[in-house]
Amino acid sequence: MHQKFEVKNLEVLRAQLGDSLVDKINASAVGKTVNKLQTYVSKEVRQRYNVKAGTFRRYAKKMKGVRRANEVSAVLLFRSRKLGYLNFGAKPRRVTLGRKTKKGQRWGRFRTGVTVQVMKADARKLIRSRPAFLATGQNGNQQVFYRDPRGKTTSGGKQRLIPMKGPSIPDMVVAAGDALGTPYDVFAAEEYDKEFDVALNYYMSKQGGA
Repeated sequence: MHQKFEVKNLEVLRAQLGDSLVDKINASAVGKTVNKLQTYVSKEVRQRYNVKAGTFRRYAKKMKGVRRANEVSAVLLFRSRKLGYLNFGAKPRRVTLGRKTKKGQRWGRFRTGVTVQVMKADARKLIRSRPAFLATGQNGNQQVFYRDPRGKTTSGGKQRLIPMKGPSIPDMVVAAGDALGTPYDVFAAEEYDKEFDVALNYYMSKQGGA
């Protein structure tokens, strides 16, 4: 997914100041607005989801200062597959497989399960959909896996490991945006106006015009 804002109809300023100066003002305003937008989106997503800022930045791509004719646009692109549960604070936990006694005490065999916290508003939860466990994958990175009982087996005769995943970065950006008081595009437009005025005053003062 991407967030985009556009600026048009700068003919009056171009006639007064020239294309070169207006392009500099635009480049400054667009660049700073994209940076602010990325920070704003990251903050809103991380208020809702238990994901680190570094993980979020890894999947954000800024394309700024794109100009066609009299149109200037900037795009903040988010692209990722579903993130592994390790990105949501996965931790091992001992789980009892037996039943409770009349006194409420558990008995029986134990195994090591995995807990995660995807949403910050929710408590840490045990993954119950499948017998999950932490292990190192073929790429050398630790992940949360389960064994596919119906899938192909490895050369050693073991069931294939399937990584367990949560939402993707675009999924989180959309969900967080739906709950915002100030939508992303409105925030970007407001910040662009501010940054354009700042850049305009700066370059005019350098030319002795303010």
